[in-house]
Amino acid sequence: MKVWLKKILSALSVLVILTTLNSCGEKSEADSNTAQEIEDRKVLAQNFEDILGVYTGVVSNNKDGEDPFPVEITIYSVDVENGTNADGELKFIPVAKAHYRRTDIIDKAAEYVLSIRYYKETTAISMASKADPSARVQGAGFLSIAGYLKGGVLTGSIKNNNGPLGEITASKKVR
Repeated sequence: MKVWLKKILSALSVLVILTTLNSCGEKSEADSNTAQEIEDRKVLAQNFEDILGVYTGVVSNNKDGEDPFPVEITIYSVDVENGTNADGELKFIPVAKAHYRRTDIIDKAAEYVLSIRYYKETTAISMASKADPSARVQGAGFLSIAGYLKGGVLTGSIKNNNGPLGEITASKKVR
């Protein structure tokens, strides 16, 4: 009987040790996942950190031959939801957004929030708003900018739902 008792106690001891080691491994893995998530966020934020700010300039060579008009583009960072981690907690990643507005008129219809993709290696930048689904004309309320952002100067082509709008040149305001 003592032999069976020793075997049972020995098996229980091994089970307790294995359970403890396994739970330590899970915590270490969770810590590792959190550290990786933080590192990923840092890398993403660094990709567009240098372009954040307020840019002022003009849109010229308009399709309708109208005079150049002044614009302001504010590039900023926001966190967006990006799934959940192993513990079921929300994960977020930083993304760049822009607010575009004409500064010669007061009209909310002439303001847009744009999603941004910046290619740091080539300084190419693409920005686009989502079309207004409630608009009577399909695609209305859409604006896109494609060009380059180098040395604090944004240059490129700007289009709306009616096609090419003109060429944009805007410089970053120094604070």
